[in-house]
Formats: sequence, structure tokens, C-alpha cells
Amino acid sequence: MHLALHPNVVSVEQKIRLIRKGIDIGLKDPQMILLARRVTEPCKSRDDVCDASAIFWWARANVKYQYDPKDLDVFDTARRVVEARSTDCDGFTVLICTLAQHVGFPVGARVTSQDGKVWNHIYPLVGLPRDGAQPREWMPLDPTVPGLMPGQEIPPGMRKKQQDFRFA
Repeated sequence: MHLALHPNVVSVEQKIRLIRKGIDIGLKDPQMILLARRVTEPCKSRDDVCDASAIFWWARANVKYQYDPKDLDVFDTARRVVEARSTDCDGFTVLICTLAQHVGFPVGARVTSQDGKVWNHIYPLVGLPRDGAQPREWMPLDPTVPGLMPGQEIPPGMRKKQQDFRFA
């Protein structure tokens, strides 16, 4: 089941509300808790970069990037993304933020526009360190762009504008 199907969501606030709802549903899902623990199990205890990177690599290896149907925005829960094994940047954001929160990270997202007019991309951010009251840095995790590694994002010159949001 999809969380929501919407004809062309235009407002960034509307998109963020739907993504936040997907994350909130995933935070109550015991299967997502188990998946987050399994994905990060190879990392040493309290290794923030390893845990965040493990989530990134698992998502990239197990979920295919798939465009939404024309004139329709599809918003999935983390469980639906895992079951379908495909999603777009919205679904990757829901999945990675859900898994990251299950292992204690504060999370957020960066919404970007290539032309400065239309918001056309979103990707997750995880706060480091995860044991502090306030993260000192936000690590981008964008598995949708080939060649990007954990902590990397498209160059600022390719982003005419951006806006950050915090989910937890």
C-alpha cells in the first residue's frame, strides 16, 4: 500500500509533510527496527559514520531508483519501499531517515532545485554525532546519484537553491 498518491505535489511544505508522515509510520514498524539493526550490525559500537554509511550502501544495493508515473507523485512508507525494492528520491528519503532514526540519528532532508524555480530533488541528512544534544554536522546520504559516496552531494553549482528540513 502506498502512503499517498498525489497529482503533482507543488509545494515543498506539502512534500515534507508527506515524507514526515512516511517516516513516522516507519518508526512504529518493528520490521524496520530489525532491518536497521541488521544493516548496521557489521559496524563497531558507536561508529556514527560506519552506521550511516551502512544504511546508505544497503539502500543503494537493495532498492532501485524508479521515476514516478507522469503527473503523479507517489509517497511510500519505508516498508513499502523495501517490499517493492524500488522508489524515487522521496522514498529513499523516507527509507534512510526511518532506518537512521531507528539507530539513534537525528535526521533531516535537503530539497534542491536545479533551475531555481522548481523543487526537483530531495535527499536525506543524518546528524553527527548522534549522541549529542545538537549535531555538529549534517551528513548527506543521496543514493540516487550514481557515483556519490556517503557524505557527498551534487556540487553547489548544480543547485540553484536548496532548503533544509529537520525531522528529529
